[in-house]
Amino acid sequence: MEQELTLGEYLRQEREMQRITIEQIASTTKIGVRTLHALEADQYHELPAKPFIRGFIIAYARCIGLNADAVLQIYEPFMNQKVSENLNQKKSHKLSFLEKQEQEHFNLRFVLLILVMLILLAGVAIYFLNPTFKFFSHPYFSQLQEKLTSKEKVSEGEK
Repeated sequence: MEQELTLGEYLRQEREMQRITIEQIASTTKIGVRTLHALEADQYHELPAKPFIRGFIIAYARCIGLNADAVLQIYEPFMNQKVSENLNQKKSHKLSFLEKQEQEHFNLRFVLLILVMLILLAGVAIYFLNPTFKFFSHPYFSQLQEKLTSKEKVSEGEK
């Protein structure tokens, strides 16, 4: 066993030399075909945690007649490196996701604050600029209101 090949390349090469299909390995080991393809393609980001990967490698190696301990001994450093890279990528992705959520939360608060300020500003503008409101707040209006109420009282008294 040479370590020029990656773990996945080595497993695929050994499987193909024995003319065993992925489906046969999946049937024997009860490991999903997608998982086996990901293992052969060294796509560790599509695989579960390291203990599961080790179990997949052991089952795969035994299924095609390899010494599972020897395969793990040779490829353990490679697997550890790939798993830790995958873990770092997941952590980085999780942090960027949280940062993005925090930024969106800030943006939402900012938009709501601007909206409330605009509503208040519109209310103040309508109050001071609308002639109807000016009319009701003008001193003449209070005098007019008094005249109207006094005429109503007089007309009620005539009835």
